[in-house]
Amino acid sequence: MKADVNKKETTFTIHDLCCATEEQKIRKRLEIQPGIQDLEFNLVGHRLKVNHTCDENVILDHLREIGLPGINEGAHQQPERNPHRRLIISTAFSALFFALGLITQGLGLTDSLSIALFLCSMLAGGWHIAVKAWTAVRLISLDMNFLMTIASLGAILIGQYAEGAAVVFLFSVSLLIESFSLDRTRRAIHSLLNVSPPAATVIRNGIEILARVEEIAVGETVMIRPGERIPLDGEVTTGQSSVDEAPITGESLPSLKRTGDPVYAG
Repeated sequence: MKADVNKKETTFTIHDLCCATEEQKIRKRLEIQPGIQDLEFNLVGHRLKVNHTCDENVILDHLREIGLPGINEGAHQQPERNPHRRLIISTAFSALFFALGLITQGLGLTDSLSIALFLCSMLAGGWHIAVKAWTAVRLISLDMNFLMTIASLGAILIGQYAEGAAVVFLFSVSLLIESFSLDRTRRAIHSLLNVSPPAATVIRNGIEILARVEEIAVGETVMIRPGERIPLDGEVTTGQSSVDEAPITGESLPSLKRTGDPVYAG
């Protein structure tokens, strides 16, 4: 009983949580810790929900140690920040130094100048990759960041500075594209959630009752009048009507729904 009383559910925002690699690192670290019972990840929203009996600061310390610091959404106001800013700046400088290196090499200037520019390109575009690679090594969980760092160091050792800079620059561009695509997906999901109505008319014991969406149980009957939006996924039990499913399917024309047809919130 004591464990049930002390059990808490805390949601953390982790800005660097964007793919399965980060999820694996967090699972590997937290799932073996005492007091942590369940983890639920939302990669699109950069969120981690934890059911725990330990202090939340213990969880935050573990996240910082693996290089994925987070904040407690319930206790802190989420800071406004451009999640792409760091990647944009590092990729831009990497591209600039790489281009200058190619120009000096093409003009036949001193090799030391072009090598210095290529190294600057690798440093600008790869410092955050190297940091993640070092974290992966400490956690004995090697990932793509580690492989890219090894490839870059290998290029330097064999004197292929231009190739090494190109690899780092292209990988930085791919990370930037991935960041933009995830942000676009997240904004699309949020817009769909905002479209759904917060309340709906439920028929209980033959009486129409206005209830909040989260209070409607599975199996209850919801009445949708002409012009109203569908609050929950379900199935048509009586009647027929045309439904605008453009926010979900992108179809511009309304879809006719009859008894037995599935309908979706939106």
